[in-house]
Amino acid sequence: MTQTSTSYETVIDGGKHWSLTVRAGTLLRLTDREGGANVGMLFYNPLNPLERYNAPDTLKCQHTFKLTKGHCLYSDMGRIFCSIVEDSGGWHDTVCGNSTRRLVAERWGEKSYQLYRNEWTQNGHDAFLVEAGKYGLGRRDLVANVNWFSKVWAADDGALHFDPTHAAPGTYVDLRFEMDTLVLLHTCPHPLNGAAAYPRKPLGIRIGAAPPVADDDFCKNSRPENMRGFANNALYHLCGGGGVGDGRSAGAGVGDSGGHGAGGGSSGGGSSAVGVGAGDGGDGRDAGGVPGGAAIVRRRSALLPGEAVFSTVIRAGDYWIDTLRRGQRLRIVDVEGNQAADTLFFNAADVADRYSAVDTIREQANVYLSHGSKLRSTSGQVLAEIVADTVGRHDTLGGACASESNTVRYDLEKRTMHACRDSYLLALAEHDTLGLTKRDLSHNINFFMNVPVTPEGGLTFADGLSGPGEYVEMRAGMDVIVLISNCPQLNNPCNAYNPTPLEVLIWDADVS
Repeated sequence: MTQTSTSYETVIDGGKHWSLTVRAGTLLRLTDREGGANVGMLFYNPLNPLERYNAPDTLKCQHTFKLTKGHCLYSDMGRIFCSIVEDSGGWHDTVCGNSTRRLVAERWGEKSYQLYRNEWTQNGHDAFLVEAGKYGLGRRDLVANVNWFSKVWAADDGALHFDPTHAAPGTYVDLRFEMDTLVLLHTCPHPLNGAAAYPRKPLGIRIGAAPPVADDDFCKNSRPENMRGFANNALYHLCGGGGVGDGRSAGAGVGDSGGHGAGGGSSGGGSSAVGVGAGDGGDGRDAGGVPGGAAIVRRRSALLPGEAVFSTVIRAGDYWIDTLRRGQRLRIVDVEGNQAADTLFFNAADVADRYSAVDTIREQANVYLSHGSKLRSTSGQVLAEIVADTVGRHDTLGGACASESNTVRYDLEKRTMHACRDSYLLALAEHDTLGLTKRDLSHNINFFMNVPVTPEGGLTFADGLSGPGEYVEMRAGMDVIVLISNCPQLNNPCNAYNPTPLEVLIWDADVS
């Protein structure tokens, strides 16, 4: 960005927050002025805030674990909020979420505003809540965010590593906005930052007009998926969506600093080491599709199907929703093998406190779910724990398939194919007494799905590790609403291109 193209500049001190509405055609430069900064950021469509940044679609559409130049940041409607047109850092995180009040107090001590005034220690979660509230948004609208300038990489076994020396002074990233976007941001520390003192790293912001998107634009042509994403944006603008074509000039507007069994029907359109846990033992199979050196641990359950208090079969393309009571065991069985079970959990007493992929993987310091994983909510509570697992690895990065993301990932004409989000939306509509809406659909678990991540920042969808009759079993840590979509995806190997049934079984809390 040249000085002549800059129309606004400012500096946001470390540990602060801000928001602004950015017009399509705007170029936003973020600069880490001192090195070691972290900038949390979320994106919303100001005309319809239900359309918001979708980290799973952003990663899987571009087969990446990191964000850098050439990548586009997608909404849950298959559209592009902004493109990364320049990046001197080369790696940004979007899987570890936010710092919280508890985390900041435990790591750096609590410094209240009363005692410390402007030097008080703010956290990313509360910062987002304040900025979101200025636009009528709340807890249910916060999703997995971007952490600019922070590098978190995953080893072959899925272990997460934070690089405290990644961003040097002057590191910058340029974002070109492809549609009108509400931007929430904070400069609070990354949740994995282990610095001895609370990091207060200032952020430089420069805003100006971006050149028109050329036919040979790097971001647009970096992947065929992004070509289709830009096509979705063009259709949106053609039909009157905010941004290019609506007569407004590029620029930025600043914001104010039951009984079990509820189900549904289809709605249209090198080798790895295998460890065996306690219990009935494992089968010693090779974990195909797993990076070399990654250990897979399987553990069987002692519970007998004949003693379950409830069981049902979820047909391919259908959903199942019900409330699991605290202490009850839920088993999901891959009946024929290699079938993805897209699963969400909600605190039954407070549905805004839902499953959080970023809190779950950050707290266990691993991107994969397996035996012993505690499935955490947005408040950090344990919704459920995986107590048995005969597969050994499950995904929580790739999110649920949607007709809109299918247009980006595969073909524009896939927009009418049945998808998990269709099943989710139908479930919520048919069980509206639960108080759940599209606002509550966020980052889910993909049981039985294999999505390897590489230390270099790659991500791909590989053949599943599951076989006929394999299962995963969870113990509820509280009363939870469970929503499962038996994935209908036909376009990638997550279901072996042939969706098949799942079985669900429940045991009461007094079982051994």
